[in-house]
Amino acid sequence: MLKSGFSLVEMVVAMAIMVTMTAAIFELMNPAYGMFQAQPDASDLQQRVRVSADAIFKDLVSAGAGTGGRFPGVMPFRRGADAPDPPGTFFDDRVSVLSMPSFAARTTVRIATGGNAVLVNDSPTCPSSNPLCGFATGELAVIFDESGAYDTFRVTDIGKNPSVLVHAGSMLSKSYAAGAVVAAVVAATYSLQNDPATGLAQLMKYDGNRTDLPLVDDVAGLRFEWFGATGSLGRALLTDGPWLPDSASPARYDADLLLVRRIRVSLHVRPERQFLRAPLLDQKISFDVTPRNLGVGP
Repeated sequence: MLKSGFSLVEMVVAMAIMVTMTAAIFELMNPAYGMFQAQPDASDLQQRVRVSADAIFKDLVSAGAGTGGRFPGVMPFRRGADAPDPPGTFFDDRVSVLSMPSFAARTTVRIATGGNAVLVNDSPTCPSSNPLCGFATGELAVIFDESGAYDTFRVTDIGKNPSVLVHAGSMLSKSYAAGAVVAAVVAATYSLQNDPATGLAQLMKYDGNRTDLPLVDDVAGLRFEWFGATGSLGRALLTDGPWLPDSASPARYDADLLLVRRIRVSLHVRPERQFLRAPLLDQKISFDVTPRNLGVGP
């Protein structure tokens, strides 16, 4: 009588066939799995490119608003209260921007000052109970005159009768005469910084006052190129003088910065996941910004 069932040889052959087929199925699924992993990273990469480009464009296009061309609206160095770059320096991987929106508080110096308090005139648009209604403690302000001199400072206190703006801890570079302009200002500095925890580069945004935070991670490259009405403005031209307001001022800058009319921005952003980091997957973009307020006179 024959017995039903499988022999040992038949079972071994069947298991071998099953293992082979299973391996083949997983081999076919592996690219799809990698695609599912890569797709979110591709979207994240595009988003980080957009965030970087939009933020830089928004600040650059407003550069110099309200200044009347009396001082530069864009500078190739870090400008602000914390860790500023030395005057007269040039870096192609950072830019500082200053602008005064149309709604920004604005007044003039009443009595010449060079200390920690600026005695100013009351604003005609403010009530007598609050003659400097547009200014607020903690915000950034700028003071400038016709000589090309300017200083930014953090408002630490506001006094009335007489109206005064106090900026303890931030000395002005000169004594500004009566009539110099004082206004609330918006500042931004963009630069790259390596994160010590991860070793990755981050796009940083500093507001020229107290906030210096990473904006976007994994930005491998950032470069700014400078152009005037007639062509390129390189490092040599923007660091050789003549100096404003003069060569001895601690806040001096090259007068050729007033000739800047266009800035080219180049960004290099990498995927977040290590296994996706290949030159073909990186995103590199370049765009030009022509700030509408540069070259506008008083």
